[in-house]
This record gives sequence, structure tokens and C-alpha cells, in this order.
Amino acid sequence: MPSLPLLWLSTAFLAGILLGYWQPLTWQTWGGLAAAVFLVGLFERRLSGRIAVFKNWRKVSPVPFGILLAALLAGALRYTLTLPSNSPGDLAYYNDQGEVVVTGLVVDPPNIKATGTDLRLQVRDLAPVATASGSVQHLPVHGLLLAKMLPGEDWQYGDLIKLQGKLATPANDVEFSYQDYLARQGIYSQMGYPKASLLQHRAGNPIMEALYSLRMQAYQVINQILPQPEAALLNGILLGLDNDLPASLTQAYQRTGTAHIIAISGFNIAIVAGLFSVFFGKLARRGWAALLTILAVVLYTLLVGAGPSVVRAAIMGSLSLLGQLIGRRQTGLNTLAFVAALMCLGTPTLLWDISFLLTFAATLGLVLFASRFQGSFENLVQRRFPSETSGKLASLVGEYCLFTLAAQLTSLPVTLFNFERLSYTTLLANPLVLPPQPAVMILGGIALVGGLIYLPLGHLLGYLAWPLLAYTNHTVEFFAALPTGGATIGRISLWAVVIYYAILLGLAFWRPRQPVRLQWLAPLSLLGAGLLSAVAWQAVVTISDGRLHLVVISANDAPVILVESPAGNRILINGQRDSRALSSALGRRIPLFAHRLDGLLLTGGSPGALEGLPAVLVRFPAKNAYWNTNLATSTPLDNLQVSLTAQAVPINLLATGQSLDLGGGARLVVLTASTEGMALLVEYGRFSVLLPGGISPEALGGLDIQPPPQVLLLGASDAILPTTPELVDWSQFQPELVVWQGNLQLNEAGSPAWLNLAKHGWVELVSDGEKMWVEVEK
Repeated sequence: MPSLPLLWLSTAFLAGILLGYWQPLTWQTWGGLAAAVFLVGLFERRLSGRIAVFKNWRKVSPVPFGILLAALLAGALRYTLTLPSNSPGDLAYYNDQGEVVVTGLVVDPPNIKATGTDLRLQVRDLAPVATASGSVQHLPVHGLLLAKMLPGEDWQYGDLIKLQGKLATPANDVEFSYQDYLARQGIYSQMGYPKASLLQHRAGNPIMEALYSLRMQAYQVINQILPQPEAALLNGILLGLDNDLPASLTQAYQRTGTAHIIAISGFNIAIVAGLFSVFFGKLARRGWAALLTILAVVLYTLLVGAGPSVVRAAIMGSLSLLGQLIGRRQTGLNTLAFVAALMCLGTPTLLWDISFLLTFAATLGLVLFASRFQGSFENLVQRRFPSETSGKLASLVGEYCLFTLAAQLTSLPVTLFNFERLSYTTLLANPLVLPPQPAVMILGGIALVGGLIYLPLGHLLGYLAWPLLAYTNHTVEFFAALPTGGATIGRISLWAVVIYYAILLGLAFWRPRQPVRLQWLAPLSLLGAGLLSAVAWQAVVTISDGRLHLVVISANDAPVILVESPAGNRILINGQRDSRALSSALGRRIPLFAHRLDGLLLTGGSPGALEGLPAVLVRFPAKNAYWNTNLATSTPLDNLQVSLTAQAVPINLLATGQSLDLGGGARLVVLTASTEGMALLVEYGRFSVLLPGGISPEALGGLDIQPPPQVLLLGASDAILPTTPELVDWSQFQPELVVWQGNLQLNEAGSPAWLNLAKHGWVELVSDGEKMWVEVEK
């Protein structure tokens, strides 16, 4: 590793944060140890002549061992200081103790959703409801609170509000820990739908308030001067507001590895810094121009929300400008480690933030491999082209292909570990959509400024940016639609990630004495041919057979069913608590390179049946979600909504009479939806399946379903009792087959036939619209 003191110290500090997470000690212990070893480090040079360990260490690192160990312990100390103290002055101390009244300041722009508005508040004081109206003084407390407010309420950044409700500890289960998710943002308390009253407007930072106001005004102007979804794309590129992008388009960017275009990152910051540098360079001297550019970059970073990737790019860009100003050359690896440590000094939990990890890993790839890849490619093309031509070609290919490859190389383990999906189209899509992006930012920015000054002028200038925005969207959608554009590879271990990076860093710092021979070309070609054959074979096996398939996986609560339409679309109906069992069942039914769901549909049942779905949807991403408009609010449902929102999956509420086109002539009809549940009818030709979904046979009998369904799928919520009347009630629909789960012994050979999942495992129903075939697991 290079002998760079800042690199060693920054790496030790980051490692210390992980140490503090893995080994919980008091802040006094970490602080005392850090101070002690720091003192040892100060006298280490004097001791190096007497103690062999210190003398040998100087040959390895330019930083004294004691100072390096002090940086490690300082990282552990910093992490420990972020944890709640569990004292009366901490907000989380009052979690799960009944209703309270809190006063807090809205510190971020509201996150508006279909089910309500999420507010992040910095709480100032608290009082129990019983004493809130009495003479007892409110207790001063500190801590961040996530409050879920009712839909339609108008809240803004800087509002000082009073809330009355119950403080709750966020949910924490085996598969998805919402508690850990919020803790990494410094939030340890939440409050659901409290009574709220406004105390004061504009109580926040006036600079941030002005920036957020400008951001919202710019957002509205872009929506007026451009059509959708091009306006949504430009809002994402310029302002970091991508909520208006259709879910299908958002997923297309994610599938093709081009989501960095709509997420403000180093690419955007570099263009902004370059434009401001040119502008201020013509108005002021070199030093003032650099300082004004840094100030503009800082304001732009705050304007777009100051996410981890933006802050990292802004700091690195500012340090680069300062380095040029004072005549110091910037060392990429040194600066990257320092910026990461500086950001984690402010927010230690960034080390668990996916956005931070991805941007850090991608930048590491550019630092370590970008110039090497470009140099190797230039040496290759120099054999066939003149030096000037080869240099331009290498620069072009490097910027749009090789640099992407370098970033993907180092960010791949982070992507696979967290999302369990590998995209094949990244290297194809990026070279086609990246070149127009500087022009998109420039022309889009000009149109925005024109629209802020005079809206018709913005309309006119918007015509210049629209073709490039439309080209970007259509190109991404084209590659996302390819049948073998990616694969779900399943969970990989943390040790696999560590070994990968160890090998990668070894290659990065390895300097071969002799050039690598071509003897590896044959096995690599064979490996490539094998991968192409696997992809081609997978494309064959994923072709639909033109029939409707319903796989009934379980019916402990509401029936869990995987529906595959004649067109090959897959919809999962309901979920179950055991995510591993459900993932395993889906994995056996869905081909390897098509691990996705076209929809998730919830009819009802107990909230516990929803607990496993967030983990399942990570392995099998869904394009859309549908559920009963009367579905009762619960913590598992809230967690599921968080998971769907994180994956940009739209949520559609279904009511009586609505239907879904499943594709290939099959459809799903909502017979009735109420607080009791939701009854569905799946139809394909003359074949139909009835799912009561908690609706009583008396209520369904009044609907006069014609023709009668061939199959009836019953869950535990459909109340099958061991007496004749209840069986007769269900038999009124004259089904040929009833699939259910329970302890009763019912006639499997009569009419109707009863198949018990407890006995047979899963049951698969197949139909061509006329005939029906039934297959069971055992």
C-alpha cells in the first residue's frame, strides 16, 4: 500500500467505527484507551531505538503505531457517541411508555406518500399527556423523531409543531430490521398519525429554507416547461427529485445500471463545477474564481439534498480546486480515504448506507483502475492507428466504457451483497446514455433558468433539452426490456466480499516484472462461451408455454399463490411469515435469470403473514403492488411499504369491480373488497378459480358467479369447520376441486374433490382455457 499518512489514518478511523459496532464499550473506555495510546505514539520515535517492534513498524508505515491505534480507537469512540444514552434527556428513553406531547422542528422537506406524509423532527421537549396540561414543566429532550402524518396535511421545512401520540421503537425482525434502517439515520423513535398543531412557521435555518424554496420553485417550473416523463428525468438530474418517474422507468434504470444518471453524483458535480469555474474565471482572478466555484458547489450540494454521493463528490471537487490553487497535486486514493473518514466523522452510520458504499466503491474503481485500463487500451490501438488518433479514441472509449467497467468492478460486491442481482446490460447501456448527459444538464439548466425568469422562454428553451431526455429514457427502456438483461444470484456471504476485495486490491498494487502472456486467452474464451451458452439456454427455458399456471404454495392464513399467465407474467398473491420458505418455493418455480415478479397482490389475512415479504421482494423484485383498499394498517404493512418505496414499486389500491389484465387472455377480477377481505376470480377462457379471501360464502353466493368456478382456493380465514352445513355452503359454487389446508379428513375422490396442502404440499393448477391439469408435490 502507498506510504501516505492520511490514507493510513483515515483507514484506521473507518476501521475503528466498525470496531465500535462489533465491540460495544462505554465512550469513557474508548476515550481513555485512545488518549493512552496517543501518548505512547508521541514518544514512539524515542522508543524505536530500544524496542524492536516500533523500529520494524517504521519500515511498514509512515505513521507511528501508537498514533494509528489512537485513530482506530477514535473511530470506535465516535461511533459510540452516536448511540442513544438511554437517559431521561434522550427521546428514545420514553419509547413504548404511553402517550406524550412533544415539540419539534421539521428538519427535512416532507416525504409525501399515498398513505401519508413522513416528517423528520428534531425534538426539543416532552411531557406525558397526563401532565401536559398541568403545572408540570415540559422536559428538555433531544433526538430525531420520524412522525407519520395523515394524508393531505400541509407541512414544510422549518415548521415548529406540537405532536400528541405514542412514541414507539421501530420494528425489528430477523429478515428486515426497520429499527436498524432508521438507526443508521440517527432515528430511534417513531410516532404514527399523532394529533398535530402548528406553533410557528419558518423556525428553521433561513439559508436552508431559501434553498428548499428555490428547489421547489425550480421543480414546478420544470414540470411546466417539459412533458412527463422527461420532466421527471430532468428533475432527478438537476434537483435530485426523482419521485415523479414512473415506477417502470425507475426500475428500468436500476436494471440497466444507469440509475446514477438520475441520482446526483460526482458526474453531475463535475459538470456543475466546470460550468461555474468557467463562468467565475471570466469575472474574477484565479483565486477568487476557485473560491466562488467552491461556494457555488456547496450551495448546489445543499440545494439537492446533500446525499452521501453528492457530499463525497463536492468535497473531493473542492479539495481538487484548492490543490490547484496552492500548487499541490491531489492523490486520488489519499483524498478518497480522507473524504470517507471526514464524512463518517459527521455521520458514522454512513458505513452502513448503501448509497455511500456504492459511490465510495465506484470512485475507488476509478482511482485504482481507470487510468490503467485507458493506458492499456491506448497501447493496444497504437498498433493500428497514429498516436494522435489512438489518444483521442482511448479517451473516448475510456470515458464512456472503460471507466464504467472500472467502477463496476469495485462496486460489484456491494451490489450483489445488498441487491442479489447482476446486470448484464450495464456495459451496453452506459456508453449510449452517458455522452448526451453534459448537454442534458447544460440545456436543461438553461431552460430552467429561462423558465424562472419568464415561463414562455423556458417553454421555448425546453425544446432543446427534450430530445436528449427522451433519447435517454427510450434507450434505458430498450435495454431493460431485453429478456436476459440480468439475473438474481441469491445471497452471498460477507466473507466472499472480503476475499473479492483482497484479491482486487492485490491486483491493483501488483506490478508484474514481465507482461502477462496470452496463454490465458483460451480458457477465458471458453469461459465466455460457456456463459453465453447458459444465457441462451435460459432464454429458451423462460419462454411461456401459453397456459395459465397457479401454484398454491400454502394456505395457513390467506392462500399464497404464484400465478403465471399464458403470456409469462408472474403475480404473487399474498405472503407468509417465513420468508426463506417462500423464497425457496418461488426459486423452484421461477427460472434463474428471470427472478422477478410482475406484481404482488394482497387480499387480507393476518398482519403476521406480511412479515416475510420485504425479504422476499429483495430476492424477487416486483414491478407493481396491489392490495385491498380496506387493508388494515399494521406495523408489518408499514414495513412492507417502506421496502416497496425503497425499490420504487408503485402501490395500487383495488376496490370492488376492478380487474387486472394478466396477459395472454387471462384476467383477475375483484368480486368484492371490504374490511373482511377481498374475493378474487381468476379467469382464462372457460376456466376460472375463485379465491374467497375472507369473504363469507353467504356474501359470495349473492353475487351469482357464472359460469361456476372449476376450482375453489380456501385459506384459514375462510372458516372451514368440521360440520356439514359449512361444507355445503362452499359446495354451492359447484367447483370440481377445492384446495385448502387443515386437519380435517375430507373426500379427495368425490365431487367436489378436496386437496389438503397439509398432506400434499404445493398444488399446481394448469389450464389452456378449456381443460385443467393438477399436479401435487407429494
